[in-house]
Amino acid sequence: MRRILTILILIGIVAAAGWTLYRWNGPLTSVKDPWSAIPAQAAVIVEVPNALSTWDQFTHTSQLWNAVEQVPGVAASGKLVAQLVAQLDTDEAFSNSLKNVPVLIAILRDGGEQIGSLFILAPQTPDKGSVATIARILHADENALVSGTQLEVRPDTALPALSVRFTNGLWMIASSSNVLDESEFQLDKNTSILSDSVLTRAIKTLGGGTDAHVLVHTGRLKSLMNTWWKPEVMEQFDLPVGWAALDLNSRPEALLLSGLFVPEIKHPALVALQNQGTQKITLSRVLPSAVNWMDAMQVKDPMRYLTDRWGNNVEESSTTTALFGWVNGTVTSARSATQKNTDEHWAVLQMSDPGLAQRSLVSLCADSCDTLAYRGVQITQLPVQDPYSKLLGSEYTFQQPWWMILGNAVILSDDVNSLRKSIDGWNDGNTLAEEPRAIAWLQQIGAEAGRTIWCDVARAAPLLSRGLRKGPSNTFATYDSLWTRFGGLSMQVSPGQHGMQHIALGVQHAPMEASGTRELWSATVGPLIQRKPTILINHTNNTREVFVQGTDNKIHLVGSTGKQLWSRDVGGAIMGDVHQVDRFKNGKLQMLFNTAERIYLIDRNGKDVGGFPVPLTSNATAPLAVFDYDDKREYRILLPTANGKIMNFSMDGVPVSGWDPAKLNNPSREMIQHVRIKNKDYLVVVDGDGKVLLLDRRGEQRERASLALKNATNVLKILPGLDILTTRAIWRDSTGALFESQLNGTTEQLASGGNGQLSLGNLADDGHFDLIRVVADSLIVSHTGKPVFTKTFGAPLTMDPLCFAKGSTALIGVVIPSLDQVHLINDRGHPLDDMPLQGSLPITIEDLNRDGHNELITATADGVLMVYQLSLSNDRTK
Repeated sequence: MRRILTILILIGIVAAAGWTLYRWNGPLTSVKDPWSAIPAQAAVIVEVPNALSTWDQFTHTSQLWNAVEQVPGVAASGKLVAQLVAQLDTDEAFSNSLKNVPVLIAILRDGGEQIGSLFILAPQTPDKGSVATIARILHADENALVSGTQLEVRPDTALPALSVRFTNGLWMIASSSNVLDESEFQLDKNTSILSDSVLTRAIKTLGGGTDAHVLVHTGRLKSLMNTWWKPEVMEQFDLPVGWAALDLNSRPEALLLSGLFVPEIKHPALVALQNQGTQKITLSRVLPSAVNWMDAMQVKDPMRYLTDRWGNNVEESSTTTALFGWVNGTVTSARSATQKNTDEHWAVLQMSDPGLAQRSLVSLCADSCDTLAYRGVQITQLPVQDPYSKLLGSEYTFQQPWWMILGNAVILSDDVNSLRKSIDGWNDGNTLAEEPRAIAWLQQIGAEAGRTIWCDVARAAPLLSRGLRKGPSNTFATYDSLWTRFGGLSMQVSPGQHGMQHIALGVQHAPMEASGTRELWSATVGPLIQRKPTILINHTNNTREVFVQGTDNKIHLVGSTGKQLWSRDVGGAIMGDVHQVDRFKNGKLQMLFNTAERIYLIDRNGKDVGGFPVPLTSNATAPLAVFDYDDKREYRILLPTANGKIMNFSMDGVPVSGWDPAKLNNPSREMIQHVRIKNKDYLVVVDGDGKVLLLDRRGEQRERASLALKNATNVLKILPGLDILTTRAIWRDSTGALFESQLNGTTEQLASGGNGQLSLGNLADDGHFDLIRVVADSLIVSHTGKPVFTKTFGAPLTMDPLCFAKGSTALIGVVIPSLDQVHLINDRGHPLDDMPLQGSLPITIEDLNRDGHNELITATADGVLMVYQLSLSNDRTK
């Protein structure tokens, strides 16, 4: 039973830390120090030193947060804080009051069977305006808050009632009036929890540059656990008492905590750990892949370990020596969870001398022991009842185990069939060391440790739920689907200096349904228009978000973790790209695009910016272009219309004064281009007859171009030259042929027309582009007229392959709509691993969560946005 508490305590610590990351932010200047309001009985204290940016970064990048938002209370809390962050975007005074203000969160026992929480911050300038803002968000009485009255508020029906009080320059929000009373009692005492010398010693070990600091008092944490677990579970758990000081770092796929544990008094388990050294955890090749829970510790001096751990309670007898004296290496308890109330259970004892271990265990058989054989391995039953619990603790309770030797380890279990599974895995290559989910997590945490506790939450859910009280057990069962989103959960402990221990904890997002694939996340948005997903910058946290449009003309913005942020109708299909501009010159970005009938400027929350949308008196015939001529964010929006005009708007949504170009006889169907050569601006306009016009900022002809693009259907690229007339245009005509023309009229045919469609590929080192021709089910790549490769896919491709180049990595992506497949190949035609992937939308490649790894973004035929992790190891040498 102790294993359950161990794992759930890890969940409690990590969840408490992660839960706090969706609150607020930074240093303080107030009448009272926020630490003075932390109740003396707090079990967990979290300090978020940069909370506004931390919260936004966490919720926009953490896959774990995206998973736990299925819990209504968590989603409501996130919504509440999102309102606060949105207010910071528009209310400068409120933003300044919370700038660089830290938040403290305390978690403590609230009465008999409840866990309470308390949030404290000290705003820089707690004026009436900022109080009015927070009162509106909390649905609280502003005057009562100003007067310091304790209030009960309920800002969302999915949340319980909260108790709030603003006093002594502190804003305090608690989960109940009891918790708030404890805080006020602590304030009245005029003493701080920091008077605890062990706590202050622990705090001094914390590092900088982390997302949050987490302090855990293990004795009080055990009291909290009493509200979740049955007494018989708690009775078996012997937890060293002291303070753990942990630095928390959020990663897109995991929460990681590391730091030191400072004990109040010496504990035998820690003394034993101190004297046994460390070793990098290796997955056992003697345990079957079904194992999903493991507790492994280092034992290099077995008799010293027993003395340190149990003192005189264990006799150094011949039986003890025979059972344990030969151990040298890792001692492991492992389990495989089942839906029944019993689990498969193994112990693995490593040794350096298999012969000594064999002779020692056989010596316990006075006459003979029961033996059997399986696949050439002898299995023997020990003649000793419960041989190992007195040596290694209750986790090693076996009634009368069977044992065998595989390699350099003795494996024990009460169930012979469990040992047979170990033998099968050993011989057939189906061991825990080959289990992909376990490998992925333990490689990520892979540090040396004296003790490592690990479980795969999704696979071990039945094990984790045992021993819970009725209420928590029902809650656990309610969120069965949530646990399937979790992967590895681990704690590692190693000996440190001055009686302290190093601790590293982590929890991973690794959905079971994504096992064996590269899927990072998916989000259902409905059937989509066949256009490449647009990647936009979130200016608050520098992550990337996905912008798509549905066949119903609704646009959708989806965050980097797969959360749909908002949707709205724009009444028509978007023409061309979605641009980002900084209209207000304050670092906050808006989205700019056009449909045939309107120009839209939308903020990050999906709201129209003042002056927009701009209705067009004549329909647009091409996508808009936006230019910032002098890099001063004085933008100009240009687009051609069906009446032959070229429209020019400012960022106020009004026509630019002084703009007066001649009307086109045949409206342009091409986006207007801008080039700057020798400090002169040129606006390049191609009218419907293919005539090229070169205009200045006022719309007047700056230079006469000799070029006419006869029968042009698409201008693919404008490449500036040494002067304007040597500037080149690469374009395609109505036959599909590809040309490169200088504006002085010189033209060269790059490729003939005919079957399929030609497009530009990646730019090579010689300054020339690859040319890509898509013909039915085939992709044909050439360079300077010479074939590079031909790749056939067996079903028709879309005509717009993706070309992606980063460093030495060059990729081409294609879509097969009829099969709902996307493929990525390198520039020699070789497919990347795990191809094809599901999807039918033109693909985009981007690092959404800014973790240094690229993702592939597409969508399925039925409107599910798919994001896959990429490993870009295929380069030009392959």
